[in-house]
This record gives sequence, C-alpha cells and structure tokens, in this order.
Amino acid sequence: MTNAVFINRIASVLPNEPVSNAQMEDVLGLANGKRSRAKNVVLRSNGIKTRYYVIDPETGEPRYNNAQLTAAAVRGLMDDGFTLDDLDC
Repeated sequence: MTNAVFINRIASVLPNEPVSNAQMEDVLGLANGKRSRAKNVVLRSNGIKTRYYVIDPETGEPRYNNAQLTAAAVRGLMDDGFTLDDLDC
C-alpha cells in the first residue's frame, strides 16, 4: 500500500540579524588566530552575500537550539485555519 504525500506549505526561520561576508569571521572567529586567505575566493564563487547564525555576535553563545528553530518553523506553517491539531507526523 502506498500513501500519497503532498508538500503544500513550507516555512523557514532565519535567526538573528543577517551577517555580511565582511562580518562572518567576527561572528564565527578566526582560524588559528588568522583571517582566512581563501574566504574571498570561496565567497565570490558561491555568490552568498549574507547568512544567518544562531550565535549571538556580542557573546559568541548560541541564542537558539535546533528544537527552538524547528518549533518556530512549524509555527510558521499555522495560518489559513491550519492549526497544530491538523498536523500529523
């Protein structure tokens, strides 16, 4: 027996403020105390301009864990009369 599955809604969570390429090492830290020599080549190749990290840029500590991010994304699915009671896993 086959069960048909349809994805008809998606949600995502982007934690904290976006981090630019220039800020990336300030948030994540340096490799062996040095700035990356390959970073600019890689960033130019991948085209990513900003990214989101769970890390608090001031303290270096995570602000969210996986369960919190997942719960926030699931809550993002709830609208148009669709509630948590309608969700089945």
